[in-house]
Amino acid sequence: MLPPQRALIGGRRISDRAKDRSTFDWATQLKAAFTSVSSWIGILLAAVAVFTWFARTMRISLGEVFSRIRSAYEALFYPIADFVTGWTGLDLTPTQKDLLLLYMLLAGAFALTLFVIITGFNKATSKTANTSALDTIAHYLCHRPIQQTAVIAAAGLAWPLLVPVFLATPVLLRSSDFAMLWSWAGIASYNKADPQTSWAGWAFIDLRAVFVLQTVAIAAVVTGLALCNAAGVG
Repeated sequence: MLPPQRALIGGRRISDRAKDRSTFDWATQLKAAFTSVSSWIGILLAAVAVFTWFARTMRISLGEVFSRIRSAYEALFYPIADFVTGWTGLDLTPTQKDLLLLYMLLAGAFALTLFVIITGFNKATSKTANTSALDTIAHYLCHRPIQQTAVIAAAGLAWPLLVPVFLATPVLLRSSDFAMLWSWAGIASYNKADPQTSWAGWAFIDLRAVFVLQTVAIAAVVTGLALCNAAGVG
């Protein structure tokens, strides 16, 4: 069951604002994974990075079109990698630059999720402290834009440290004016304690499912590029 301080959002109980009982559905996960332009930009960039790394590692000769794609990718993103690591004095290999780009893409995905949570707290008309570490941070950062930007950027770059938190509470619960992380066990427990509870207007996004779907999409794009190159397309 929701802790009492989490049961109030915008001055009303969650159950007072909902009409339909919630269930996991793939349509919601697919929408979360693929409907935004930023998601597809990230997927395509990650796919090109992986394809470039794979072609270089396996010493695969590329056709003219794919050579141009790799050259454009390297010309655009390798200077960014050099800029990011320039102050450290490190001289990264092309393979290391590809891996750095993948790390930065994951950092961006984590930062976006944090932004959604904090924005949800900003919109809520009633703010209360609660048991989730990320929700507590979001509560503190409400209406503090400078601190928000700094924390989101730092947490995004340190995303491996956040993996346990997201695994423990993988469900991004969203409405038009609120967002928080929860677990399926917590949701089931709350529904059991209050059988009349339903959740119309709320989206239950399993971040693990979104990650898997986007990873499959990246793998599909990489496979398609490899097959087209092997077939002599371009």
